[in-house]
Amino acid sequence: MKSDLTLRRPREDEEEEFLRAHRATSPEVPSFLHYDKDGMPFRRYLEVLAEQELGVNLPSANHVPSCFLFAFVENRIVGRASIRHSLNEFLHPVGGHIGYVVVPESRRQGYATAILRQSLLMPATNVVCIAFL
Repeated sequence: MKSDLTLRRPREDEEEEFLRAHRATSPEVPSFLHYDKDGMPFRRYLEVLAEQELGVNLPSANHVPSCFLFAFVENRIVGRASIRHSLNEFLHPVGGHIGYVVVPESRRQGYATAILRQSLLMPATNVVCIAFL
């Protein structure tokens, strides 16, 4: 088990590491970053993630509040998890509560299992997800 892994949002001073993980993963997994828009400043992206947890400014009625967290090992991003607090009528037949991706260079090292395990331990309310950060 990878006990050195932590799920959390990046801090403003971790933009370079965030961009590295994004560049390494997005060609293969275009949805690596949810809610990201071309040219969006990193600080604004972090604000959008906080809004999504609270259910503020959701892109459409098909979206629900969610925690979007990155898997860190020390100062390196090895993956990310998206944890929906609930499912609506649209998502119930096609979506799930947890989605995760491991950065290509970190695959086959047990990180996917660790990300899923920690995601399952997260309480299903947005207030508590924010408290974990």
